[in-house]
Amino acid sequence: MQRRDEQPGSGWDTGAGWGDPRQGCRHAGAAHRHTDSCHSASGVAARLPSQPRSAPPFTPVCCEQVIGVAAAGSLAASLIIGFLASEPDSAPPPSAAAAASSADGVGKAREGKAAPADGIVACPLGTRLVAAVATVCAVSALYNCGSATYAAFFGPLAQDLLGLGIGGIGRAYTALACLSFAVSAGGSARVQGTIGTVATCALGLAAVGASLLLMGAATLAAAPRPSLVFWAGAALYQLGTPLYAPTVPTMLLQCVPRHRRGAVMGLDEAINTVARVGAPLLFGQLYHTLGAAAAFGAAGSAVLFAAVIAVLRRMVVLRSSYA
Repeated sequence: MQRRDEQPGSGWDTGAGWGDPRQGCRHAGAAHRHTDSCHSASGVAARLPSQPRSAPPFTPVCCEQVIGVAAAGSLAASLIIGFLASEPDSAPPPSAAAAASSADGVGKAREGKAAPADGIVACPLGTRLVAAVATVCAVSALYNCGSATYAAFFGPLAQDLLGLGIGGIGRAYTALACLSFAVSAGGSARVQGTIGTVATCALGLAAVGASLLLMGAATLAAAPRPSLVFWAGAALYQLGTPLYAPTVPTMLLQCVPRHRRGAVMGLDEAINTVARVGAPLLFGQLYHTLGAAAAFGAAGSAVLFAAVIAVLRRMVVLRSSYA
């Protein structure tokens, strides 16, 4: 017989009545143990740090895969430019003299020479098309080795040398970009018009190479005031880049006939992509094994060598023209 004051579900419920008190004791003991385990679990959970309930799954991606995908996209873009880009033929029919001049220019291009004047001015790198294109591609590839090194390791170097955080590095990039924009808008075209395309190219490359050398020297123990040397190098980089950047497309327009510009620009972009991919890996290994001074010194030397190539090629052209 069940008591009226007992509620269903208690320790003395059906199957645990007055006739079997041990069964009721077992139910009560199990409930007690369940309560203790709940209290102990809640105490452990209270001591653990709170975790997000629905964290999205994270799949690690290798650095090589990211660089490879970026390189493949850039190479695809260069191939599209090389094979699909073409000059619009919307100009009026040329006169007899212009047609003869154009035919003469195409004939020289077929012989491996650049047209002396393709609607702009004569090529400052000589009449040999192969030599002019090789000079431009070598110069731009070496510059991209330096610029890729700067882009990859400016942040880590600023953090290690100056203790800048993420916000400080972002503000530094913004301030330096404003300096580069001011030079590009105010003096780049004026300098190129005053001293010439090749001289402006060499001047910009010299500034970029010297800036990388300064940034590497800032990490040496003998460097006086490392922070000042570092920021001087970073500012000099932003002065040299806008001087150099417009000169490569200008020289390509001056030295390459119209019907070959798409292919040559695609070739130049492909070579630049290889340089941008390989430089961080090579100079990053130098950074890891020999330090920042070796990495930035090697990158700066590569850019200075590009300036030497441009100057030497221009001297050869001038000597042959005055001979």
